[in-house]
Amino acid sequence: MPLFARHFNVVVKFLRFWEIGMRTGWIALTVALTGLTGPLSALVFPGPAAAHSPCLLRRFFLDWRSIMRIPASTLLLFLAFIAMASAVAAQSTTIDAAVSYRERIALPPDAQLDLRLVEVSQQAAGAKRIASQRFSISSVPRILSLSYDPEVVNSQSRLILVAAIWSGDVQIFRTTEPYEVLDAMQSGPIEMWLAMVTESDLAAVPPRTITGIAWSVTEVGGEAWGTDDPATFAIDYTMNFSIFGGCNRFSGRLLLVESEILFPEDFAGTLMACSDEAEAEERRLLGALRQVSGYVRYAGGLVLIDPAGNTLVHFIERPE
Repeated sequence: MPLFARHFNVVVKFLRFWEIGMRTGWIALTVALTGLTGPLSALVFPGPAAAHSPCLLRRFFLDWRSIMRIPASTLLLFLAFIAMASAVAAQSTTIDAAVSYRERIALPPDAQLDLRLVEVSQQAAGAKRIASQRFSISSVPRILSLSYDPEVVNSQSRLILVAAIWSGDVQIFRTTEPYEVLDAMQSGPIEMWLAMVTESDLAAVPPRTITGIAWSVTEVGGEAWGTDDPATFAIDYTMNFSIFGGCNRFSGRLLLVESEILFPEDFAGTLMACSDEAEAEERRLLGALRQVSGYVRYAGGLVLIDPAGNTLVHFIERPE
C-alpha cells in the first residue's frame, strides 16, 4: 500500500474513533445533567424562575457542547492536513542541479530551460522519462530543483539528468554527456555544463513540431501501405486533425504534449462506398491510430509508436 494511503487510513480511523468518543461522552453527560436539572434549578434559579430552569439548563449544556466541538473539528482538520502533507512529502524526492555554460554570451529574452530526469536500463532500448520541468532562464549559473516519485524507478536502472536551453523552436544549448544521479540525498547540486549548439548541430537536430505539415503514410504495423492511394494525415495549430484513410475522410481533436500524442476513441468521418482492399487498409490504419501514445520526429518523417515503443504507423512529408 502506498505511503499516502497508509497515512490517510490512519487519519480516517482516528476521526471515526474520535467522533464515536465525542458522541458517547456527550450523550452520557447530557443524560446525567438532564437528570440533575431539578436539584440544580433550585440552586441556580431560585424563586419563580425555577419552573423554567430545566429547559434553560438543557439549552445551556447543548450550546456548550456545540461550542466545545468547534476546536475539536479544527484539530481534526489540522491533523488530517499534516498527515496528508507529510505523506506527499515522503513520496517525492528532490534533485538539485546547477546549470551553466562556458560561453560568455547573453541568453535571448524568450530562453527556456528543459530539465529532465530519465531512467536508463539494459533491458530497455531507450530512456524512460521519470520527471521533467521547463523553466524560464535569463542567465547562468542557475540552480534548479526537480522532484520525482522514487516508487516509479527501477532499482536496477541508472538515473540520468539531461538539459537543453531553447529559444522558441531552436535549441541553443544542450548537455553532451550524461550526468548520473548517484545519490538523490547528496549534499550539493549536480553541476551540469551545457554546450552551445553549432550550425552543423542544428542541421542534424530534427524539427520539434509536427503541426502544419501534410503527412503521407508509408507503413502500418511494419507492413507497407497496400494501395496506390496512400492515406494522409495533418494536424493544425489548434490540435485538430484530418485524415484521409484511402477511402473516407475523418476529423477530430487530439492531445499533443511534447512527444506524447493521443487520438480519440471515435473519429467523425464520411461513409463512402469503396473497394474491399481500400476499406481493409483504412480499418488497419484507424485501428493502429487508436493504440498510439507517442511519436518520434526525424528529418523528413514521423513515426507513431505505442507505449512500449513499437512502431505503429510511419509517415513521410508530402512534397509541396
